[in-house]
Amino acid sequence: MRKTHNNNLMNVQFILIISLIAFRSVLLFRLLFKENIEQQGGKAIALAADVASETDVVNLFNTIDRQLGTVTALVNNAGILEQQMRVENIDASRLHRIFATNIIGSFLCVREAIKRMSTKHGGAGGAIVNVSSVASRLGSQ
Repeated sequence: MRKTHNNNLMNVQFILIISLIAFRSVLLFRLLFKENIEQQGGKAIALAADVASETDVVNLFNTIDRQLGTVTALVNNAGILEQQMRVENIDASRLHRIFATNIIGSFLCVREAIKRMSTKHGGAGGAIVNVSSVASRLGSQ
């Protein structure tokens, strides 16, 4: 990850942040970050994708390739929770939803980032950060 200092502001040239994005989250990103990034001379786009969908993840990375260039870092921050319940009440569909997003989705994003960043694949290297949540220890309410 290349960093530059400008008036005590740390500018990261390109980090891809993968989050499970609901429609309001895309709008929030546009309102809070996009304009600020662009005012600092950067380029930002807000894209919606379901990380549990392999097609969405591949399309997301392909769009980024076309519009922003090479990915140099990935912050994997997608995750869902559902209401807590006792294990004997959990059905398979609930487990599939949670694992599809929280586990499989994270690996799909890492796979696509590695295809672009790894020196084995012609990239210049990069960094991947997989973010966890305190909910992994405490659960949801």
